[in-house]
Amino acid sequence: MAINITTITQLISDFRALSQKDSISPESLGVLLQRLADLINSAASDEEYKAIYDAFQNFVANIAAVPNALYKLEQGSADRNDVLMNITTSHLINGITMTLKDAVFIRQATTERAGAMRAQQVSDLNSTRTGLASLQKSHTELASKVSTLETTVSCR
Repeated sequence: MAINITTITQLISDFRALSQKDSISPESLGVLLQRLADLINSAASDEEYKAIYDAFQNFVANIAAVPNALYKLEQGSADRNDVLMNITTSHLINGITMTLKDAVFIRQATTERAGAMRAQQVSDLNSTRTGLASLQKSHTELASKVSTLETTVSCR
């Protein structure tokens, strides 16, 4: 229910119409203020107040069913294989926020998991290949010398 502005305007006009000797008395000002207070007090009916109060209570009850809301999601710790996310939630009724550090675990898309090799792995593979070739050459030379040694020893 809206406040009746014409009633307020009429009260102010009546106050101004008072004779100069009565216009500033505490009694005349008090009467005007009391009338204004009564008018404002009657602006909302009890049914309207109850409807607003019930709607507010329903709103609070709905919030109570799911009291926390996601407030912020940001990158937390990370290494070459994983990304971790920090989750910040806010309680909708009391406003308290809570941050869970590294709560969401995400595997990074890496070439290693995709089957490709890192530069260090390629370097290690090439080094192993070179070392193995050298070892095979040394083995062949050693086998040849052992064979020669066996022939020399058995001939005597």
